[in-house]
Amino acid sequence: MRTKYPGRIFGFAVLCFLLFAVFQTNQVLGLYYQTSATSIISNSTSHKLMAEKKYIDPLDDNLPDMLENFPKKPLTSKDINLCDHSRHTLFDGGYYTCEGDKSCRKCRVSPMERYLNITNSLMKPSRTAQRKLQVFNKFGPPAPGNIVFISTLNSGQLYLFLNWVCSLEKIHIDATGLILMVPTDRKTHDYLVRLGFLVVSIDWLADLQKPIGKGYKSDKANIGGHSDINNVGWILANEVLQSGYDIVLQDVDAIWKSDIRPFLRSAGLRRDLLGSGCRFTDKAKYPINTGFLYFRNSFKSKVFFQTLVNVGELKLTSDQQLFNMVLLFHRFSDLEFRVLPYKFFYTFYGRSNPPQPTEHLKMFHIPGPFKRSKMAHYGFWLFDETCNVFDPVVNATMPIV
Repeated sequence: MRTKYPGRIFGFAVLCFLLFAVFQTNQVLGLYYQTSATSIISNSTSHKLMAEKKYIDPLDDNLPDMLENFPKKPLTSKDINLCDHSRHTLFDGGYYTCEGDKSCRKCRVSPMERYLNITNSLMKPSRTAQRKLQVFNKFGPPAPGNIVFISTLNSGQLYLFLNWVCSLEKIHIDATGLILMVPTDRKTHDYLVRLGFLVVSIDWLADLQKPIGKGYKSDKANIGGHSDINNVGWILANEVLQSGYDIVLQDVDAIWKSDIRPFLRSAGLRRDLLGSGCRFTDKAKYPINTGFLYFRNSFKSKVFFQTLVNVGELKLTSDQQLFNMVLLFHRFSDLEFRVLPYKFFYTFYGRSNPPQPTEHLKMFHIPGPFKRSKMAHYGFWLFDETCNVFDPVVNATMPIV
């Protein structure tokens, strides 16, 4: 029998087929986005998958029995034994050495006393409570992805910091809204307050037996006042991390080419630590350059960072060397860390014929000497009359190169 409406039935059949095809395609795409690395790059997608429990990690570090070797609590200098060269075989045996004492403590009495004086001055309960309230009022309650950026500096480094501020202005980011500043002298403290930054009180400086130096020579990093500044940065960054926030500890000799926060939140989703890269392999300078460190708030990151603060009392001159010795210590083998690729986070050491930054560049960092001239070479010296924070006085007193 012939149907009365053959065209309509055929059209209805075609429509059903198309709807079925779309449904199947969505199923395939859904599976793809749940399992592919591409989905992890999308912060919103990956967080949604985690929240909906569609992504199950068979090595979930939140399960206690998954961390068989990882310390259950922070280690001390006596646990790590930096002068035990049989434990730290990856590094130059002559770097940390102390005859008859594998912990190194017997040979580091003077630095330990200085470090203890700084720690006790900073960590008085009333001062700790004041800083925690400052951070809470500025950045809100701790939450996954709530990043607090932290930088320490003295007046000798102010020109570098202002260049970083200018780089954020160029990409339409208000620097005062994302960073906790830790100055180590009155001049820098008052200057940053006038600019509107959240600034840690410097009342603790009065308790120091010896003041922190105000000068800075980029070719003499980690010596004198700069060594103290790095110690202060570790101690206070750890305080913020232990309070529940994600943190970035960043040197001031850097610029941003784009907003790095979405990248960090996505790349750090299943990791404890992201750090800029170091291409030197001698004396424990490898693999992380401590000029840029992102810590996602996790049990492992908090244990690791508190351990760093505990062994900071033994530091010689380089915080980076001590950092990497602890990072590669066998008890921290379960720490999930990633060296940030140079194409995104470029650390320029000044070697001949360095690779050119690409269009993917997010941050440019200059360790070592001649910072201003190296920045200018790549067009990244931005502290000039076009920037709102330009200061002729600072400009006149900064190094020529």
